[in-house]
This record gives sequence, C-alpha cells and structure tokens, in this order.
Amino acid sequence: MNYEKIHGISTVNGIISRYAPTNENNTDAYIDEVCDELSVFSHWPISVEKRLPELVKAIIKHENGLQPYSDDLIDRGLNMIG
Repeated sequence: MNYEKIHGISTVNGIISRYAPTNENNTDAYIDEVCDELSVFSHWPISVEKRLPELVKAIIKHENGLQPYSDDLIDRGLNMIG
C-alpha cells in the first residue's frame, strides 16, 4: 500500500516494475500475468487498498506457480498490516 500512498504508484505496471525489477525477473511477463488476474490494463490506475487481496493472490500465483491460500488466510494476513 506504501507504493500508492508514499510513492504515488497505482498501476500494475508501476507496482510490479518496482517490486520485481527487470534485472531479477521477466517483469513484462509478470505484469501481464497480474493484469490478467485483475482484469486490468497495465497502465490503468487501480485502488491498491481496495484491490490488495486480488493483487496479493496474483503475486503469490506468479511467484509460486499456484495460489494455495484461502481468502480467509489472506484477509487475516492483510488485516495484520491495517
């Protein structure tokens, strides 16, 4: 959420480019996969706070190849940062 609040980054392109830079990742593929999961275009601004559960699930899926965690578990984890 700090990407949006502190740095003004509110697009999937901006978030993933910062989180997973090209020197460590295939950032374009990462962006495409997260955009597909969120049904947005890479440069569309999103409300990170409102879409955070979906964003977290998409990142987990990309990083692990699957997303095995329940919505409840993700929500409980996100509530811990609130």
